[in-house]
Amino acid sequence: MLPIEQRKSLQQSGLSHLIAISGLHIGVIFGMGYWVAKSLISFLKLVLPYKLGSNLVHSGQFWSLSIGLLFAYWYCALGFFAISTVRALIMLGILSLLLLTQVRIHRLMVLLVSAAVVLTLVPFSAASMSFWLSFFAVGALLLTLTILGKTRGVMAIVSLHLVLSGLFIPLIGFLFHGIPLLSAAYNFVFVPWFSFCIVPLTLLAAAINMMGFSSDSLWLLLDQALLPLDLLLLYASSFWAPIVHNDLIFVVVLLVIVLSFKWLSTSMTTAVFIVFSTQYFMMHREEKVSVHFLDVGHGLSVAIVQGDEAVVYDTGRATPTFSMAEAVLIPNLRALGVKRLEA
Repeated sequence: MLPIEQRKSLQQSGLSHLIAISGLHIGVIFGMGYWVAKSLISFLKLVLPYKLGSNLVHSGQFWSLSIGLLFAYWYCALGFFAISTVRALIMLGILSLLLLTQVRIHRLMVLLVSAAVVLTLVPFSAASMSFWLSFFAVGALLLTLTILGKTRGVMAIVSLHLVLSGLFIPLIGFLFHGIPLLSAAYNFVFVPWFSFCIVPLTLLAAAINMMGFSSDSLWLLLDQALLPLDLLLLYASSFWAPIVHNDLIFVVVLLVIVLSFKWLSTSMTTAVFIVFSTQYFMMHREEKVSVHFLDVGHGLSVAIVQGDEAVVYDTGRATPTFSMAEAVLIPNLRALGVKRLEA
């Protein structure tokens, strides 16, 4: 289990998805298997008799996708078939089937079909936050591709990270009560670093271990490869902006206005922004007294809130690696807009 401070740093940098076993990793592994098979088929075409080589190339797509799925299945097995890995494997299976049958449907429909299959095979995944995070992430990626259109090159990569980070602001702000201001920069550096260095090294070391050989040198190399992450995570907290739900609404509307620039005229965008900003800043925030009961494990924590101040009774248990106050109490108080505890 990661220490509390390290988990918080990953959250504040927007890199939590790289450490957890995620669809990104499984997609990378699937791609590795696919291109290994493609390369092997190209080589066999050169050394086999013409007719046999032609038949192999003709069925090459089937074998490439099958080997890619086999690689992904192996990675799922390493993760003990966690729900997140099974979900990604199902989605890859659906995409492979569509490619093999050459059925062309809208990419949003692919996402919806995948969600339907996942919910049919694993019904209780609907109760898991990771289910919604995963499909939100893929949906955000599809929306980003629509917004960017035909943008290509380095500008497309930079824009992709900026737009994706923007689309994740509402979700991260709602769940973690803050916004990682440098999320785009962190992901721009570490998504390719993990995809092409960390994950392949980890799998290679694991495979060598499974074959009964020593892979100590690879694990040491992996430790060195993770040093840049450890170093840059030290600065993540400096670029974390706490936010309450009321302020998050304003940020979300502002984000929608910015992302709608392709469809709204400049005058319309300006008018919408001025009207909403005026309405937001003129809102009267009542300072009613409210009482909140929070489950802190073996009992309840009671928070009496007025405005941005609160009195709290019972903060729950704490251990060297886990604090109920950090996990439950503080996030909920921040969401309520509390900035100071009276007692």
